[in-house]
Amino acid sequence: MIQTYKSFKSIEDVRKVPEEQFISEYQATQDPRILARIFCSNVGIIFSTSKEFFNLNSPDVASFSVEELHRALLAFNIERRQAKFSTYFRTCLHNRLRKETQALSCAKRKTIDKYRDWE
Repeated sequence: MIQTYKSFKSIEDVRKVPEEQFISEYQATQDPRILARIFCSNVGIIFSTSKEFFNLNSPDVASFSVEELHRALLAFNIERRQAKFSTYFRTCLHNRLRKETQALSCAKRKTIDKYRDWE
């Protein structure tokens, strides 16, 4: 997670513009510098959300975070404006981490059940 942050910090877009402008530019161009900028500005949300899911390791959390950030940036509707982007992103990330944790738990149970069948 820290390595992802450092990598993104080195390429982020450093312009001082409102977040809404970055979001609309990303939706049009999908520029990785904008993705890096928004990742770096929301890293606190990522850390606080991922604390709940202790069985996911840091590289997995970083990967899921980047994927969900990309999806959230493309899906966020600036005109509707029902919530701030950070709230929307946190909800998307929380749902993804919960889904991955549940899948991991299910895979562990299946492995245990298959092992019992061999005995």
